[in-house]
Amino acid sequence: MSNKIVIPTGLREAQTLDEIGIHDIPEGVGAGPEQSFDIKDRTLFMLLDEDRRVYVTAMSAGWIAATPHTRKQLHLVHTKTNQPILLSNWKLAYLQAERRIRPMTEDPTKNLPGSSLSYKEEAIAFADWKTRMIDAILEAEVARGKHLTWPQMKKVMDRLSAETGLKPLGRTQTFERLKLDRDGGQFDRLVNQMPKHRPGNRTERFHSQLYDLVREAVFTTIAALGTWKMVRAEIKILVRDGAKYEHLRPQVLDDEGNFLLKQSFLGRTIKGCNLYVKDLLVHGPDFAQRKHADYLRQIRATAPLERVDADFAQFPVMIIDDELDIAFGKPWTCVLRDRFTGIPVGWSVGFGNPSFQLFLEALQHAIFEKTDLPEGMEYGYGGFPLAIGVDNEQPLVQKDAENAARQVGYKLVEYRPGSPWMKGALERLFRILGTAFVHSLAGATTSSPDERKKYDQEKEMAVPVLKLGEFRGFLAHYFCNIHVFEPRLGLGETNAVAAVPADLWVESVKKAPLRPLIDRDMFARMAGLSKMVTVQSDGVRLDFIHYSSPELYLIRTNAAHKKGKRYRFVRDAYDVGHGWVEDPYRGKMIEVFAQGAGARYAPGLKLFQHRRIMDYRREQNKKLKNVLDLVEAQDAMAEEVLNLKRSRRKYDIARKVAQLFESQVRKFGDAKIIDMSTLRSGADLMDLASPETARPKPPKSPRAKAVVPGEAEAERMLPSAVVEDDDDDAAGYDV
Repeated sequence: MSNKIVIPTGLREAQTLDEIGIHDIPEGVGAGPEQSFDIKDRTLFMLLDEDRRVYVTAMSAGWIAATPHTRKQLHLVHTKTNQPILLSNWKLAYLQAERRIRPMTEDPTKNLPGSSLSYKEEAIAFADWKTRMIDAILEAEVARGKHLTWPQMKKVMDRLSAETGLKPLGRTQTFERLKLDRDGGQFDRLVNQMPKHRPGNRTERFHSQLYDLVREAVFTTIAALGTWKMVRAEIKILVRDGAKYEHLRPQVLDDEGNFLLKQSFLGRTIKGCNLYVKDLLVHGPDFAQRKHADYLRQIRATAPLERVDADFAQFPVMIIDDELDIAFGKPWTCVLRDRFTGIPVGWSVGFGNPSFQLFLEALQHAIFEKTDLPEGMEYGYGGFPLAIGVDNEQPLVQKDAENAARQVGYKLVEYRPGSPWMKGALERLFRILGTAFVHSLAGATTSSPDERKKYDQEKEMAVPVLKLGEFRGFLAHYFCNIHVFEPRLGLGETNAVAAVPADLWVESVKKAPLRPLIDRDMFARMAGLSKMVTVQSDGVRLDFIHYSSPELYLIRTNAAHKKGKRYRFVRDAYDVGHGWVEDPYRGKMIEVFAQGAGARYAPGLKLFQHRRIMDYRREQNKKLKNVLDLVEAQDAMAEEVLNLKRSRRKYDIARKVAQLFESQVRKFGDAKIIDMSTLRSGADLMDLASPETARPKPPKSPRAKAVVPGEAEAERMLPSAVVEDDDDDAAGYDV
């Protein structure tokens, strides 16, 4: 088997590490202990620059332990220059979030960025079939506490076949797919099972005869992550002149140097190996401990991110756009709460009905860096969950949720229907969020029907209205500044002992299960949002946004390209500032970015926001065509504003609530400790050998970030045209 890695055209290999700017990545400021990544030694990676067009290859060479002054770091070696690279877990997470780290395999089509989006539905269905079969086998092995024999594997697959109608795998294919799942090297678990053509017979054959000799050779080679051919070479080394097993050379090699040992002896030696020791040698201690330790059978979690609960909640407030008079409706939130520390590791906001897309957004918020927080806020709690517990909520138990769990690699734990007490802490968190600020706003109906009956029609307050950025700012303010620092019952040694979630996270995050590197593009694939577009000289246009990339020139100049021909455009529902165009001629996905005025408007903007804004603009343009209608609309708006002001002047509730919240914000701001050590006096001399540089922040849409209202407006008016929130699109995404 050839070990040569082929890189398709479209990327340029750099000669030095400085060309990709790997040393310019800043270290996380103020972050405590972090969740470690699960990376084996001698794993080959592709590191890319910021534009993802220049790459270098690097091989992992182990971890460097943390010291009182440095963090735990992964030691990588540049394969061309042997130059070392030290990356902390924070930098690895940064590269993962920016799609700047890729696996390196022998299949060149799987190495390029965006490769997970290039597979058709037939290939995804094929890989999903293989993955479901091997998942059933692995779950049965965990339940039995040992590896299954082939007849037992066949029974498990036959049982799954009877339930789903899928064809069971054959013997050889079963073991091949199990090996691909463990050693495939892809960040996207489903890509390991994608079909590929194998020219010729590539089955490797291995031989052995003497038990002690073969066992030592197998242990030595597998511990070094070698191949079976290396086992044979190791056996030959062990029988050389002066070696430990020199006297066994006649039983291993003939006079012409041919290898004599048979495969059956080697197989018996491997089968006699202890299961834990075998996984320890092949996959490392972390994988062996995670597989053979029973995490999910315990009632309470024993480490952060071992199990995370997910659920939806709706809040009784009206949300409007930050800049235009657009009403989105009552918001739904999806929160992922860690069971061990009680910390919300991720959350999302959507509209319409609870949906699978809203859950995916919260999962991304938990795994990757949180870039949508208000200025000055930090939230270092998050990571990859080992298991996610869900109730009987339809978006969390449907087929898409099961497919997402299988592709991303977490365990989906379904609680019994009608048993909310199994995630009672998350239900209580939603109640706290309601009583903390939502139910205190003017016009809030509260969560109690008895309380709502106290307000008759004459005493009813004005309907509470918040901007989308303010609502997200409220959530961020509570999670970042209040929730994690308040003592919570049930987090101590017993259920009656309270503990501070933030302190508990810092003390125990080192015990968190290792997380894998993930291809972030798989979330766009699972969302399944794609359209056919034409490629013009100025790029492509979709939903009034122009996207472009230099590589689109290769599509337009291809001999097979015709004017008006359409190409598949895959869009990101969580960021309309970029997308991917399929190049059928080169078999790759081209990442394109918003251009022109969209370069400032689109980055970080959610798809449902963009579509509501476009709908609003279309309605406004229609109204402007009739001047008489415009005058009447202005008169109606003025009358509504006057009525609203009279109501609020009578009770003056909104102003008091705004003043109270402003004082709370100011109080937390005055108490916040600001580190001034990074500021330098202008009179100091400049270090010419290592000057300090300031990295500009990437552009973001004004609507993409949450904001904390400084001076809340006492008087707000409802928009004249309210967009209905009872649509059936998933979390506001018109899928």
